[in-house]
Amino acid sequence: DNRRDAHTSDVLCFEWACDGTSLLTGSKDSDVKVWDVNNDFKLLETIVGHKASVLSITYSPLSKLIATAGRDSTIKVWDGTTLAVAMRAQRADDSGIKCSLVHNLDGHRGDVVTLTWQES
Repeated sequence: DNRRDAHTSDVLCFEWACDGTSLLTGSKDSDVKVWDVNNDFKLLETIVGHKASVLSITYSPLSKLIATAGRDSTIKVWDGTTLAVAMRAQRADDSGIKCSLVHNLDGHRGDVVTLTWQES
């Protein structure tokens, strides 16, 4: 039952990742959740780091990075390489495999409401 893993508040944004095999959701609860599309939307991971609502998520298929932003005036960049389908069995066996924080950009004065990647 996926309801026990659900966000505790409204979902404000989402992004498909890893060739559509993962769904990333951001919420007023300040968390980002990663859902395994190929496994009945089972929760893969809860990414914790924001101090307020997550308003935007974007995923880079080239660099495998995830960027999140929100009401805490920060942009956080996470390493999403561990979300690859090839890593799913290993993730199931090792709960220490997580998306790690790569950059924390906290120079904004207000809400960061949208993000996009410019890839060449």
